[in-house]
Amino acid sequence: MKNWFLIALVIGQFTAKAVDEQSFERLVNEYRRDMKSSLIMSTEESAMREEALVTVIWDKVFESGSANDLTQAKEQLTKLIVQDFSFRNKLKIQVLKNKLGLTSQKSDFNRWDELSWKRSDVLSYLSLKENYSDQLISLNSPMINEKEIPNFKIIKNDFNKALTKDEWSTDQIKGLLEFDPKWRRSLSSYKDKLRLFMFCRHNREHPCLLMMKDNKGQWRKNSNGEIWNQPKLGFSRHGLPAHQVNGDTPQGVYTIDSVMPATNRRLVFGKYRRLILNFIDSSRKEKDLLSLVPEETKNLSWWREGTIARDVGRSLLRIHGTGIKNTDPASSWYPFYPTSGCIASRENSYGGVTYKDQDKLLNEMMVANGLTSRYENHTLLRGLLYVVDIDSQERAVDISDLAPLL
Repeated sequence: MKNWFLIALVIGQFTAKAVDEQSFERLVNEYRRDMKSSLIMSTEESAMREEALVTVIWDKVFESGSANDLTQAKEQLTKLIVQDFSFRNKLKIQVLKNKLGLTSQKSDFNRWDELSWKRSDVLSYLSLKENYSDQLISLNSPMINEKEIPNFKIIKNDFNKALTKDEWSTDQIKGLLEFDPKWRRSLSSYKDKLRLFMFCRHNREHPCLLMMKDNKGQWRKNSNGEIWNQPKLGFSRHGLPAHQVNGDTPQGVYTIDSVMPATNRRLVFGKYRRLILNFIDSSRKEKDLLSLVPEETKNLSWWREGTIARDVGRSLLRIHGTGIKNTDPASSWYPFYPTSGCIASRENSYGGVTYKDQDKLLNEMMVANGLTSRYENHTLLRGLLYVVDIDSQERAVDISDLAPLL
């Protein structure tokens, strides 16, 4: 009885992040089923519903692209009143309308009001401009005046710096492997929890390598004494950069905040529960995030990439498997199946081998956090995840690259 009481107490202490993520995904799934419900927005959910609706329309146009989805997107965009939408979503709506050949309403875009743009608005503009410049501005809406945007050059410099490709030295990798975070109060609930490390190449077509420290800061090992590890994939099948929707999994530091409650959409997400990942919340001069970053890597761009992805509104990042099979053995990521930005685990059967990496990961994480390995304890999983592109070699990251540094 005491154990069940303790579990209930811990669940009750979970941050709002997991709840918000689940609520947001619920709204996204609601709009995937019926976009007509998007016209009804309660006051307390309006911002979340706005994000969910734009997310679904964007996916229908740029991810699915089926005739039926394009028709639904056109119908929705024609009806949509976006005057009170965030600048970021107004920019996305502009791209969507131009992509589909729709006319923007003057009341929607008659004044961009650059003087009131926040940092996140500027970053969203720069991100979209990189890949969607032709669809960002239409003939019947005014040109965005970059000279009017406060601190535009500074923010653009930060944006470009975040895109720099780091070549990590041996000392920098070792520094991250040995680093003990300086826990700030806002992140104290993640102290004494597991930490995952995913090391990748700049070319994300090559699989990454995942390693794990337990809640006491010790590396998890297999029964033979070798460092526990799993290959993972952080590659987007859309070929987009990490700072854009449906792009590669961004580098940076994440919190791990439980799992999604249901194993729904198994064709896309696989048989096992998917882990919820969240960016570190913004703070003054990113002090919260930088408390989790070793000094010798603070001058690198890797952690900045995650802040850009966060500020332009990337969300719904997960670690999950998939029911879709990779039918191309020649692909450099075989037998993985690329995602729309999440971290992929191997699943399905290939060459007589059946992969259940997501299930094995969940079990290993429970043990690493001092929990009994059982389904009911999935929801108690919490910790940190570091995602790093260490160099530009054209091959998968292997344990032999890292074991000598431990």
